[in-house]
Amino acid sequence: MYFVAVDLPGHGFSSHLPPGISYNYVEYLLAIRRIIKYLKWERFSLVGHSLGAGLSALYSGIYPKEVERLVLLDLKKLVSNPMDPTYPKHFRDAFDHFLELEAKTKAEDVPVYGYQEMVTRLVRGTKYQLTEESAKLLMIRGASQVQNMDGWEFTRDLLVTKYDVLIFTHEALFQIHRQIRCPVLLLVAKRGLIKEPEEVLAQCVKIYEENSSNFKVFETGLEAKIIITFAKMLPRVTRAPCGNSIRYKSLVRGTSIPPTVSTTTKSFKNDGPKREEIRVPVPSGGVTGSSSSKQKNPSTPASKLTSKDLPISKS
Repeated sequence: MYFVAVDLPGHGFSSHLPPGISYNYVEYLLAIRRIIKYLKWERFSLVGHSLGAGLSALYSGIYPKEVERLVLLDLKKLVSNPMDPTYPKHFRDAFDHFLELEAKTKAEDVPVYGYQEMVTRLVRGTKYQLTEESAKLLMIRGASQVQNMDGWEFTRDLLVTKYDVLIFTHEALFQIHRQIRCPVLLLVAKRGLIKEPEEVLAQCVKIYEENSSNFKVFETGLEAKIIITFAKMLPRVTRAPCGNSIRYKSLVRGTSIPPTVSTTTKSFKNDGPKREEIRVPVPSGGVTGSSSSKQKNPSTPASKLTSKDLPISKS
């Protein structure tokens, strides 16, 4: 079995979108589609957390014949709005907020923090739902040390905090969800960050029940504990790319790697899976991902894999 964990555009080691372009659901879905086409995958499963869960659900409804299984972590659906007289107000607020944030990022340098200060900011930013241990795991790809400086900076584009400039109505989103046919597993963490009216979320769950071939939902523990448990199952990162030469706004000063470079490191167990960095070319630069394999021939690069290399047991 082969796993590919993707950094969405503007996140992790992936390139940022060009200046003036907003992050939104459509841009993210296009990036996922480009990755699938690049890897030449025909059948696969999707696992997503939070925004990644909502995007995975949308992709499964748009391309229902491709997705074998769908696992949603801590999110039933992407945020949507009712189609009523307040709908235009969403666009006014979103446009104004995006332009304000854009002006702020142009006027200010990328902030640099001490390592412990960055960990504290991550924990505080999630209302203390993350532990320091889980924050440090997220920083493996979410932060980089500034070369020749005693400081760290986030690798994400600051504009990713405003990704709902283009938003769906409830009915438009549900119409896509009704096309999902694969088995769906929903794991809901306690004290999740995303809140919507209960009647809207209940309608979403009902759609999964009525249209997917098998739907299960479970309430789990705190989100931070889930992240730590999952991350400990993955290969250890002994070396990772620090940046790339085609970002529109370099966050890692003075460092670059060719866009075709991939690295492979062994896990902390001698017989464990190998980890490979992959890079999918996109118009804005590249979308990166971390892949690991438990197949008999783990040396096969992700870019050469086909659906035949992804044995997934049938339920």
